[in-house]
Amino acid sequence: MFKLPSAYFERLLESSLDIVIAADHRGQIIFYNDGASKTLGYTSEEVRGKRLAVYPSLAEARRVMDAMRSEEIGMRHRSRMTPWRRTLRHAAG
Repeated sequence: MFKLPSAYFERLLESSLDIVIAADHRGQIIFYNDGASKTLGYTSEEVRGKRLAVYPSLAEARRVMDAMRSEEIGMRHRSRMTPWRRTLRHAAG
C-alpha cells in the first residue's frame, strides 16, 4: 500500500480552511493552522505556547478539555473524534 509522507499531512493540516488547533496536556497551544488564523484573526505566533488564548473564558476552555477527554466526543479510543460546537474568541473581540 502506498504511504504518503508525514510532511504531506502536516502541510494539509496547515493549509486547511477549517480551524485546526491542538493543545498539549497543560492546555498550551502547540498547533494553530492557517484556517484558524484567517477565521479568528490571531497569528500562529500570537497564540502558540499560550494557554487558552482562543477561548472566551476559562469555563469554555475547561468544557473543551473535558469533552476531548470524554468517551463520547474525545479520543479515548484513538480512532476518531466526533465533531461538536465550540465557542472561540476572534482577535477583534
